[in-house]
Amino acid sequence: MPREAVFLGEWPTAGSLEPPRSGEPLGKTAPVALGRTAPVALALVILGVFCVLVATDLRGRAEVRRTTHTLASTQNSQAQAAARLAATQARMRATVIEVQSLEAAISQAKTSLATSNAAISSTEQGLVLAGFDISALHTCLGGVTQALDQVAVGQTQGALSSLGSVSTSCDAARPAAG
Repeated sequence: MPREAVFLGEWPTAGSLEPPRSGEPLGKTAPVALGRTAPVALALVILGVFCVLVATDLRGRAEVRRTTHTLASTQNSQAQAAARLAATQARMRATVIEVQSLEAAISQAKTSLATSNAAISSTEQGLVLAGFDISALHTCLGGVTQALDQVAVGQTQGALSSLGSVSTSCDAARPAAG
């Protein structure tokens, strides 16, 4: 079975035995083409390089698409987070204003309570000096307050009963001299 040899040198041709016309020395031969394998190999190399370039281009484009999608998703998430942050900051500002308002109301209530406590203390002092029984007066006023609350909600019988239950305390609260 004959085997085809690849020869990269020069093959003698029928015309190679003739004296060279260009002034080359005798025995030199003209270069001969490598045959069909060289163009096929070159075409395969070019085709391989082209395939690698196409594959690299496709991978690059896919990576760009993934990156673009990820960027858009991240920007969307960031926009939503910014909106939530703005809403939370607005609620916080409203809460701070409400807390400041409540603190002002508490301060006013403390001032009013201090004034009321001073007035009660002064009144109690006056009642003690006038001979009133403070404990009995306290019980009497509690019953009267309860009776007034019952009248406000339409419970007249309950109001009369409440007044009746504290009448002895109301009598005892009066000064002994009067």
